[in-house]
Amino acid sequence: MVLDLTLFSDKLILDRENMLAIVSPGVNTANIHKKAEEVGLFYPPDSSSSNVATIGGNLLENEKMKDLKKTHVATVITVNPGCQMQMSIGIQREGAAKRIKSMHLVKILAEACGIHKWKEKCGN
Repeated sequence: MVLDLTLFSDKLILDRENMLAIVSPGVNTANIHKKAEEVGLFYPPDSSSSNVATIGGNLLENEKMKDLKKTHVATVITVNPGCQMQMSIGIQREGAAKRIKSMHLVKILAEACGIHKWKEKCGN
């Protein structure tokens, strides 16, 4: 199942007095950082993926990590680069990098087609 939250990106309200954020799930994390700085606040999640990640994805990633830890899954495959980055960060944060890896679907397909072997030989 794919849940695209990018269309739900119209609401971003920060209430400094009450320390409250009202945010649509598709709002880009970088925009939350920027808006928080404008009102003298700081939004703490990792900024390494903030240009591609959404607040909804950040919250879902935390829930996904709880579920992954309960399973014996070896690889998590994603189709969104931002999700793949978030899953990799979550897997590392949870200390599960030796047991679970996160891969983008394109890399899986490239390996299945032998493209990675061609790239190793040609150096590109």
